[in-house]
Amino acid sequence: MANSQNSTNIDRFNGDLGPLLRKLRGDASAGGPLQKFATDNTSGPDFSTIYGRVQCTLDLSETQCSDCLEDIINRIALYFNGRVGGRILVPICNFRYEIYRFYNQIECSGYSSTTTTTTITTGFTIISASLTTSHGSKTKTPK
Repeated sequence: MANSQNSTNIDRFNGDLGPLLRKLRGDASAGGPLQKFATDNTSGPDFSTIYGRVQCTLDLSETQCSDCLEDIINRIALYFNGRVGGRILVPICNFRYEIYRFYNQIECSGYSSTTTTTTITTGFTIISASLTTSHGSKTKTPK
């Protein structure tokens, strides 16, 4: 599925989107057996922000998850070149990117840690994940 809007600067948009999705692919695939999910954002052209999300099924190894995401992310040029949003869902992995936040992020502070919870609602499933950071080290905790 593609957003019907095109970027005014396709080369810059694609140049900003690529590193974001590669980072998310690495984060999700390294998530271990309990979390194969990552969200983040980056600055895009014309003062926009590009939001991204990737996910794999939990039964995949790090390599399988990374390969699946790489395969579908490589289809961006074919299906979404210059579009400001798009998503591909296959049975074992998926990604989505938009120039608006399509997920909710809530930050709560504790004595020595911060927990960020991300919840995404799609037509198929509700996905929820938490990231707890304590003293600069990251521990990913599923909900």
